[in-house]
Amino acid sequence: KKLKPLPAIIVLGLIPWAARFLIASPRIFVQGASPVLDGLLLNLDRNNFVSLLPFYWAAFTTYFSIRSRNFLRGDILAGIVLLLGIFSVAGTADIGLYRWPIVMIGLFALVGFMQICALMFSLPPEIGLRKKEGITATVILFLLILTGGALFIGPSQERALERGGGLLEPKLFSFDFSQVLKLESEISMNDDLVLIVKKDFDDTHILLRRYVLSGYSRKQGFYRLEDIDERAHPQHLPDRPTRFTEAESRLSPNEGIRASRLTNQEYYLVNFDSSAFIGMNEPLSVTPFESWDASSFSSVYAVQSRTSEVLPFELMASAEWPPSADKLGLSPEEYRIYTEYGDDQRLKAYAEEITDGFDQYWDKVQSIYDWLKYGDYRYSLKPGIAPDGDQLSHFLFNTKKGYCSYYAFGMTLLLRSMGVPARVSAGFF
Repeated sequence: KKLKPLPAIIVLGLIPWAARFLIASPRIFVQGASPVLDGLLLNLDRNNFVSLLPFYWAAFTTYFSIRSRNFLRGDILAGIVLLLGIFSVAGTADIGLYRWPIVMIGLFALVGFMQICALMFSLPPEIGLRKKEGITATVILFLLILTGGALFIGPSQERALERGGGLLEPKLFSFDFSQVLKLESEISMNDDLVLIVKKDFDDTHILLRRYVLSGYSRKQGFYRLEDIDERAHPQHLPDRPTRFTEAESRLSPNEGIRASRLTNQEYYLVNFDSSAFIGMNEPLSVTPFESWDASSFSSVYAVQSRTSEVLPFELMASAEWPPSADKLGLSPEEYRIYTEYGDDQRLKAYAEEITDGFDQYWDKVQSIYDWLKYGDYRYSLKPGIAPDGDQLSHFLFNTKKGYCSYYAFGMTLLLRSMGVPARVSAGFF
C-alpha cells in the first residue's frame, strides 16, 4: 500500500518475466542437452502467456483495491460483469468444465456468493450492514444461490448429454452411458482416457458392452428395460467375485453351443463410473480387485466371457423365414419387445426394398448390414437438424450421414420392421 502506483505497476509487470528468467538461467551453466531443464522451460512457456492476462488482472486489481475501498467495490462488479461476458461470448458447451455441469454450477455459484458477500461487507460504515443484518443477508444469499444452482442442474445435464450425442451422461467427476439413447443433430468428441483393457493376446474380439437397450418408442428413442436387459447384461459391478450361473448353463458347450471360446479380460476404469460393469458378450464371471488410494483407477476387475467365433456363412441356416417367437425360442412378450419399431411404414417399406431378392433369414440381416456399411452412408459428427424433427428418417433418406447411434438405430429398426428381433448395445470397441 505504501508503494506508489507507477513503481507498483512496473514491479507487478516484471514479475512473470523475472520468474521466467530464473527458470531459464540454469541453461547458461549447463552445456548440451538437458531434458529436465528444457522440459521445465517448455512447460512454462506453454502456459505462461495464457496466464498473463489473469495474473495482471488479479495483481493490479488487488493492489488498487488495497489502496481504495471504492475501487474494491468496482472491482467486484467488474469481476461479475467479466464472468457474464465470458459466458455470453463463449458458448457454455465449448467450456471444458461444462462436461461436468454439477462441478461447473457449484464453482460459479461459489464465486458469485463470495463476490456478492465481498461487495456487501465493503460498503461504507454509514450505509453498511450491522452484524445481525449481515449474517441474515449472507444466509438468504446462500439459500438463493443454492436454489438457483439446483434449478440449473437439470438443463445443464441435458445439454451436456446432447453434446455427448445422447449417449454419454456426466456424473460428478466421471461419465457413464445414458440409459435412454437419443439422436442428436451434432456431437463433440474429446481425447480423455476413459478406461484401459487387457485381454488375451490371440483374441480378436474388440466389442465391449456396457448396456443393452431393448425398449423403444418414437418419442423417447431406445431405453433400458430393467428386468429383461439386466438378465442380458448386469448394470452394476458386483462387490465380490460372482458367477452368472444362468449364462453359464445357457452357453455351456454341452447345450449345443459351438464356435465359441472363453475370453479373459481385465478392466481399469479411469474417467468412468466406478460402479459400471463393462464386459464382452457374454459374461460368465467377474472378479473385482481392490484399487489402492493412490491409484489413478476408479475400479479394477477381471471378466471371463464366452464369445462367439461363428462365421457369417455358418448362420445362413440358423433360422427360418418368416421369423416368429416359437421359431426363435422367445416368449410372445419378448418377441413383441424386440420387434417394436414405432409402426413406421416408410421404414418398413425401405427394409423390404433393401432385402428384396433375398429369401433366407440371415441373407436379409446381412443385406441391411451391407447396405448401411458399404452403401452411400458416411460417418459424421454433424448429421444436421431434421426439418420435421425425425432425425432417423433424415439420416436414412436425405443426408445419409451420422454418427454411431444413427447406424445402430437404423439397422435395429429396419430389422424390427421385418419381424427380426433386435436390440441396441452401448459400449466401446
